[in-house]
Amino acid sequence: MPPFRYPQFCALARAAEILCERWNLLIIRELLFGPQRFSDLRRGLGEVSPSVLTQRLATLEAAGVIRKTVLKPPAASTVYELAEAGRELLPAIRELGRWGARFLMPAEPGEQPAATMIGFYLRMLASEVATPTVRINIVCLDGATVCRCHIVGGENGTSVIDGHADAQATVSGNAHDILAVAGGHCDAAQAVREGRLSVEGDDDAVLQIPNLFRAYFPAAAEGLNSLPDQQH
Repeated sequence: MPPFRYPQFCALARAAEILCERWNLLIIRELLFGPQRFSDLRRGLGEVSPSVLTQRLATLEAAGVIRKTVLKPPAASTVYELAEAGRELLPAIRELGRWGARFLMPAEPGEQPAATMIGFYLRMLASEVATPTVRINIVCLDGATVCRCHIVGGENGTSVIDGHADAQATVSGNAHDILAVAGGHCDAAQAVREGRLSVEGDDDAVLQIPNLFRAYFPAAAEGLNSLPDQQH
């Protein structure tokens, strides 16, 4: 059981006991991508110590949120994965991520979202109501790392798909600047003018990016000026 208990008969209190211990939510975030070895989790979490990670995994396993299993040969590695109770957290985690997006910018010194997480971040922000009918490819750059995703808007909301497909425009930049525009923290046209994002294809499609996501700063999506002429 969790090391701390609230002396209340309350479902929210029980959830907080299990999920609000430091690192627990981020462990669950990492496992949303699939089974992970202990070393994979340490790499994804960054600064967690082996002893703390061991303790947190044991707590989550005892609560039935995660489980430990062994991959089939030739891997034969011990991995952690979400149990059914952990998978049921996905809608709640998505809403928490959306809520937390309002506090995301500006980034603290030394913070830079990983390019490999861009699809995960954009899915959290994707609108579930009707959005502009547009298709945009995203190229997320982080040094030698390049990650791609495809954004589709339409009457059923916004979908974020791994990889590329036919699109009206391709937008390239680092994860921070892409998320700043998607979350409404930064005007899309301004990001292009400043060279933070580059565009190939239909400039007008790029201006729709803030409208494809549930932005908490709608002013960034209003009154967008047309982009300057560019060489593609």
